[in-house]
Amino acid sequence: MEEYKRVENNYLKTLREVADLFAVSDFEVRSLEIYPSFGIKNLGFPLMNDMTIPVDNFLELAKRTLREELWAEFISSDLEVYFGYDYYMYLVFNQQMYKVKAIIEQNNLFWEENTYGYFDEQDYGDG
Repeated sequence: MEEYKRVENNYLKTLREVADLFAVSDFEVRSLEIYPSFGIKNLGFPLMNDMTIPVDNFLELAKRTLREELWAEFISSDLEVYFGYDYYMYLVFNQQMYKVKAIIEQNNLFWEENTYGYFDEQDYGDG
């Protein structure tokens, strides 16, 4: 459990620092799925699809997503955040790649650059 929390904190710290780098103050929640074992009343703030949330609420939802209590896409004008299985996190942005890479590496996370989009057709062998 100690190791899990350490890694989870590294993810959340990375997200905070990247959001700060791009001066993101809020995210739009899209494609929201709340899993049956989790109740949104546990959040302490309202949550629904297509709403805009401040970064602090985004970080709480990111933590809940990593714990597989819910899933959503988080969109801002300069940064998009998606999560996959097995603790994969996808950051979509168009600037300051080296600074983002440095933040990720400073937080002891693995970095892999992709030039195609999230859920691109080539991921599924369709193109």
